[in-house]
Amino acid sequence: MMRSASQLLLSAVCLATCSCGGTVSGSSAGGWDAAMPNDAAGGEPTVAPDGGEARDAPADGAIADAPPDTGPAVFCAGASKAFLGGKAADPAVVTSSMLAMNCCEGFVDRFHTKAQLGVDLEVMVRAFGALVSGDYVLPADAGGLQVGVGDADQPSWPGATASGTLRLEVPTTSDQPTRATYCLQVDSPGDALDGARLYGSDVVLAPWSWESRFEVRLLADASLNAEQAEQQPLDSLVLASGSPLFGLMSLAWYDASNHIGHWDSWYSSATIINQLPNVGVYGLPFVVLADGQRIYLGAFMTAVSSVGLSMPVIVIEDMQQDSFRIDAGYPGGFPPSPDPRDDPRIASVLASAGKLVP
Repeated sequence: MMRSASQLLLSAVCLATCSCGGTVSGSSAGGWDAAMPNDAAGGEPTVAPDGGEARDAPADGAIADAPPDTGPAVFCAGASKAFLGGKAADPAVVTSSMLAMNCCEGFVDRFHTKAQLGVDLEVMVRAFGALVSGDYVLPADAGGLQVGVGDADQPSWPGATASGTLRLEVPTTSDQPTRATYCLQVDSPGDALDGARLYGSDVVLAPWSWESRFEVRLLADASLNAEQAEQQPLDSLVLASGSPLFGLMSLAWYDASNHIGHWDSWYSSATIINQLPNVGVYGLPFVVLADGQRIYLGAFMTAVSSVGLSMPVIVIEDMQQDSFRIDAGYPGGFPPSPDPRDDPRIASVLASAGKLVP
């Protein structure tokens, strides 16, 4: 698998700072199912669904019944959800990113719960080696995993200590996603997140091989401006060869409500801007692709331009270090109908990769 320079840099940091030895293994056949309701109070034993040896549920663990004000009678069932400080987000939108490390494997899931809980929560999972399919009871039966919960806007590895259950389904081929189901409770007295509970229901973790499922590419002819490109059929434009300007795995998530894309931790707007040729007042064209299909023509634009463009634009002066916005046009105005930014083929790819906030 090809890794970007940013990934290799992060890998080097991991090798210098992480303890990357050890192995990962699933729990025994009688492990708890993370999605299995626990109707037995006080840690009474429950038989595993496969008939394996019974385990005692952790007292007050993450698979116990939810607080009464969270809605459903059983917390660890149904859609993804979160609970903190007497408030619930049910359901909760969850996006995911694989960690870019050569020494070990892991992933980060973001619970987009700020509107309901006042904070976006983050579940961080890392294996000292490869992720392995299995059922895990945390923390006693972690099998070499580190699992923590944190404030997604103030990430700090490994986060607050969490107990509960985790099921990993890791594919045997590199072209399929890993899937995770977990039910966790933060057990960290004094921490602002103490008592938080999170249920991730069949969260999809896109593999690195899906990078090309969503791409933004420049044109082969860098002298062609956006106005000129707009006069040609989209399929006739010759795209730049090699790696795209950015792809699916560069994104942590994309918010379809405001068309703001958020970079994963190893990418940034500076990375993009440093790759661009001159962005003139007539715009630098790019093409957005989903699963190899050309979806729409857009342009990078500079705020010093007085030229209007009726296509999606990214104004480089408006790009934040960790995000970018695709506007409907320049210098503004109402989006066309249908809006190319809302093309269902883009939404389908991002949703299937666990990177879409509707």
